[in-house]
Amino acid sequence: MENALLCVNNLKKTFSGGKTQIDAVCGVSFSVSKGEIFGIVGESGSGKSTLLRLVAGMERPTSGSISFDGKDIGELSASGRRTLYRKLQMVFQSPLASFDPRMTVRRSIYEPLRNLCGVRDEKALNERASELFDMVGLDAGLLDRYAFEMSGGQCQRAAIARAIAVRPKLLLCDEVTSALDVSAQANIVALLCELSKYLDMSILFVSHDIALVSNICGRSIVMHRGVCEEYGLTKSLITEPRTDYTKQLVSYAAITL
Repeated sequence: MENALLCVNNLKKTFSGGKTQIDAVCGVSFSVSKGEIFGIVGESGSGKSTLLRLVAGMERPTSGSISFDGKDIGELSASGRRTLYRKLQMVFQSPLASFDPRMTVRRSIYEPLRNLCGVRDEKALNERASELFDMVGLDAGLLDRYAFEMSGGQCQRAAIARAIAVRPKLLLCDEVTSALDVSAQANIVALLCELSKYLDMSILFVSHDIALVSNICGRSIVMHRGVCEEYGLTKSLITEPRTDYTKQLVSYAAITL
């Protein structure tokens, strides 16, 4: 794809333990355009989170390639990976677990600003942290709280603020709404859509809920047992599912809506 920011080509990841081998990701290919919100949907164990970890560089693929912003991630040097993490950030499923319990949220947000953006001035750090909290709809007075002193929705917003601190080109979201109630889920989804437009930022959005994915992602892939079952417009995956597995996901979503 000409306007692609991320290109995943025939990606495979095999985990080995003794005589056992598990193919967590099997020959998956897709691309994400600049500014696009792209979905990866599937039940637990489908390989979607492993796929996200491969894109993030947290796991190395057994075979295949990942190209991000025109560069092969597998061929990057240590300094190249550092540059990569200024352009690619991740928000995790459990917002509370993603924060150091010994640090205030303010200090957690300062970390990427210092380490990846080179911001050292305390005043500049404070102003940027307040700006980020405003962007995610949080009062700056919450900056000096610890993550465990916040609600689940507030904590996830703070995690998003930390992730966008470096103005990434791609935000990886791994089941970021699954630990939240329905109201908080809707608010987080709306926030991500706003941030994608405002920052011209692509989002790779992982979820087990195909109905939720359809509300935020124009295109998606359906994962099952490490394999890409379907790939295309999310609305079409719901209205005209081709495989039995996708039909099951759609049927379950209809029951639980």
